[in-house]
Amino acid sequence: MPNKFSRIHNKKYDYIAKMMIYDIDSALNEVDLQLKRGKNDLILLLLKSYILEAMELNAKSLNVIKKAINLHPNFYGCYEQAGDISEKMKRYKSAIKYYRKSQEILLNKMKSIKNKNDLELIKYFIYNINDSIKKIEKKFRVKENDEYNYIEKLSNKFKRE
Repeated sequence: MPNKFSRIHNKKYDYIAKMMIYDIDSALNEVDLQLKRGKNDLILLLLKSYILEAMELNAKSLNVIKKAINLHPNFYGCYEQAGDISEKMKRYKSAIKYYRKSQEILLNKMKSIKNKNDLELIKYFIYNINDSIKKIEKKFRVKENDEYNYIEKLSNKFKRE
């Protein structure tokens, strides 16, 4: 079953992901060291955001993920992570906004993918994100712009094109 780390699987930084399990402070130090060396890449920024989130430093985690969004605005995982953090911070409208942006990117990506397994994985992520949105809307009665069935609207948009 996919999880956050499946968004960023990269053998180059697997050692940091493993380090997070045993020594989260060392993992954060290693990511910071790599970032100071000028390796300001997406994987390192996501790892840092995940580490800070695990340490319950959500405001810092959100700042890091916003930097990742600025550098990589078309990667759905950044928006999903921003949604997760916003939800933890009880910023529900922001969480919904980030989740929807993540879905939109994934739906656009679906148009160019031919491999059935890749399509199924993307669909899994889209519906998982949609479940997060519905949970927020139901539990906290929060709706961004009072839209409903957002995923269906986007899906229909791409069917017509």
